[in-house]
Amino acid sequence: MILPEIIRDIRPAWIRRVANTLARGTGVRENFQEQLEKFYDAMVQAIESGDPAWMDPVLLGWSASPTQSDLREGEKSISAVLNRMLVITYEIAREDLSSQDAMELMGAILPVFTFCLEKVIRYEMDSQAAFISNEQSNAQKKLERLDQSKSNFISVAAHELKTPLTLIEGYTAML
Repeated sequence: MILPEIIRDIRPAWIRRVANTLARGTGVRENFQEQLEKFYDAMVQAIESGDPAWMDPVLLGWSASPTQSDLREGEKSISAVLNRMLVITYEIAREDLSSQDAMELMGAILPVFTFCLEKVIRYEMDSQAAFISNEQSNAQKKLERLDQSKSNFISVAAHELKTPLTLIEGYTAML
């Protein structure tokens, strides 16, 4: 079989298995299937053209999706999703295709997934760096407010201690 036919033939099984494996719940799975179809279309374009840059729009969209709490907790890594998708692709190729077709498919898909992983890891690192920088900035602001509060407290405490000392000094002078 030729590569475009192989790719076309495994599409439904690939989308179904990836969606069922990685998405929990029916509503989430339906939305994820739409994203997987976009990913698969871009992957086909990348394989046919030999230019993995077709994957950039999908990967950028996926990488922009983590929330602040996801970044804080280190969850929902897109690179982990891509790794799992590659494993599922290998399993489908091994189960549904002849050895020669499976080798041809994996030979075409591996460079695309490698490109995707490099891009996503770079995006994730940039997101983590921006998150850490933001957290550091917030911590610095809190420290500055705390330092100002400490200075205000010391100023008020010094003033409040001066008043009784002045009275004691006055009485001492009278004695």
